[in-house]
Amino acid sequence: MNLNALAGLHSRTSAQTQQRQAQAALRCQQGFIQLEKAATDGDPQALQVANEALYAAIQLNPNSAKAHFGIARLYLLSENPARCEVYLREVLRLDPHHSEAQALLEQLSLVAESDTFQLPDLGEAIDYDQLYEQITQQIDEDIQRLAKTPPFTPQADREHTATLRDQLQQEQQHMSELQAQLQQLEQELDTTALHTRLAPYETWLHRLETTVEVSGQMLMIKSRIDREQAKVIQLMQQLHSRTLSHWENQLEALLDSCDHIADDLDPLDEHYDLSSLTPAYHQLVAHLQLLQEQID
Repeated sequence: MNLNALAGLHSRTSAQTQQRQAQAALRCQQGFIQLEKAATDGDPQALQVANEALYAAIQLNPNSAKAHFGIARLYLLSENPARCEVYLREVLRLDPHHSEAQALLEQLSLVAESDTFQLPDLGEAIDYDQLYEQITQQIDEDIQRLAKTPPFTPQADREHTATLRDQLQQEQQHMSELQAQLQQLEQELDTTALHTRLAPYETWLHRLETTVEVSGQMLMIKSRIDREQAKVIQLMQQLHSRTLSHWENQLEALLDSCDHIADDLDPLDEHYDLSSLTPAYHQLVAHLQLLQEQID
């Protein structure tokens, strides 16, 4: 691998790392919002959502001291001080100067000496302004990333379609996370500007969804072409084993199938490049013409 290729690989890896860290920060903020809701309202569903969000943040960024502190608070709300202490010590390993983790660990030590367990003060309210800025930055980074993505083209190719489908799933998950963050912000702030900012991403995602759908249609048509092609070849090999009327009926059925395929190709041909399909279709037509000549 040459130096330019290595530099390109490093750049892509760095960009992916930054994206994962930004996504982790968003998931972490979502978790803290739900933790605050669970602490205020005693909502067990909020605690479950917080659990999922914070563990997702740790998976995206295992070195996030904030995400680990969130898990510690979650176990504290669940009245599991032992597990809370485990995560507090992990926070301090990642960030030895984390004052809130130090204070909470000291409070747990005092609680352990008493006969009854009471929740210490969890502190740290959600900074909605900071969350707004983080989401703004994430959307801007996403738009820049998508601007560098080559245009999508539907193809009758299974590997190509599978790659697009995987990408679609990842982007849909990311969009869901962004929208969940926006819903949380709407409780405190006007998010109209953020929704406007997100519109190009939504348009791009819709285009990707359409490309995956059309690629699936092309694959189904390609499978039909291949099946009809196999039938034609089989008939050509068995041409002298049945009566003429039998082969004429078989040919008529094949011609009808070929016409149906053409009908399905026509609307696609108006909007998309069918170069991944037309050679196979033209070959099918050529074999049908040859079969008809042999029967005639």
